[in-house]
Amino acid sequence: MKKTVIVISTLMVFLSATFVMADPWDRKGDRQGPPWGMRDFTSSLDLTQEQLDTVRALRETHIKDTIPIRSKLVAKKAEMKLLWLQKEADVTAIKAKQKEIHELMGRMQEKAIDHRISILNMLTPEQRVRVLAGGLERGHKFKSGKGDRFGRGPEKGQCLK
Repeated sequence: MKKTVIVISTLMVFLSATFVMADPWDRKGDRQGPPWGMRDFTSSLDLTQEQLDTVRALRETHIKDTIPIRSKLVAKKAEMKLLWLQKEADVTAIKAKQKEIHELMGRMQEKAIDHRISILNMLTPEQRVRVLAGGLERGHKFKSGKGDRFGRGPEKGQCLK
């Protein structure tokens, strides 16, 4: 049984590494524009070509820096699934694995904060004001009041700005 768990975990790590190592910017074969997910951010700030290149380089560095953490996170989540599939759930092992997952998620969030701060630091004061007014966090493009990405309107308790 242990050999099966180890083989499956190893296989899942290698399979997940394939997805993690895939080029996240090459969505439509177009590498000319800013990275996907950054298009709204960069177009609203009127960045210079030098700033766009800096944003691209920072993004590439961020992705490369987080690959090992993301790979470990995928592996830990696979191990967690295997723990839940056991006939008798080992509560202490599940809780320990969950703590490991949360620690890795915390490290990812710290890396994301460092990445956002490095982007803020390369902007001009005027651009910085626009970013801070509009939001640099993930999902900033959904603040328009048109609902979330699934087309629903604002949920109960949400306010529109």
